Amino acid sequence: MLLRFFNLRAEVNEFLKTHNKPKLLASIQVEGFHQCLAYLVDIFGSINEVNMKMQGRDGNVLNVSDSFNALKDKLKLWVKRLATGNVRVSFPVLHSLVDKKAPSASLLTDIKHHLNSLIAEFERYFPKIDPKTEQLMSLTRDPFRRNIHEIPEQFQEEFLELTNNSALKDNFKKLLIEHF
Repeated sequence: MLLRFFNLRAEVNEFLKTHNKPKLLASIQVEGFHQCLAYLVDIFGSINEVNMKMQGRDGNVLNVSDSFNALKDKLKLWVKRLATGNVRVSFPVLHSLVDKKAPSASLLTDIKHHLNSLIAEFERYFPKIDPKTEQLMSLTRDPFRRNIHEIPEQFQEEFLELTNNSALKDNFKKLLIEHF
C-alpha cells in the first residue's frame, strides 16, 4: 500500500487540490515528506518479505529464525552504510527519489534512529538462541553430518540408528525438512 501511495504521489496531490483539501495537501508537501515515505516503502518491503516467509506452508522455526537473524544483520549493515550517506543499495526507492542529491542529514539521522529501534525490538522479541538449542537446531538441519559427541547422551543411540539408515539418508536428500 505504501508503494502504491508513493507511486501515485503526483495524482494524490492533484486529487487533494481538486477536492479543496489544503491542510492535507500541505501536510504531504512538507519538505522531506516524500523522502520519508520512500524510506518507509523500503523498510516495510523488507519486513514484509520476512513476514511472507513466516506465513508459508513450509515454514518452520529453523527457517523463521534464519530469516529474522538475516533481517537483524541487514538492519545493522544498513546503519553502517548510513554513516557514509549511502542509501543506494539498502533503500532503492529512497535512492530513486534522491538520485543525485543526497538525503538530508536529519533524514539520515531519523532513519538511523529508526533502524536502531527496530534492531532493539527484534532482539527483544527474537533473542539469540542459546548454544545448546542452536546445536540441536543444527542437528535438525542436517543430522547426517553430525558427530556423535555433539549429541546429548540420551539421544546418542537413536542418533546412531538414524545415521546408519540408508533409506532415511536418501529421503533426507530428496525431501524438505518439514516432510522429512
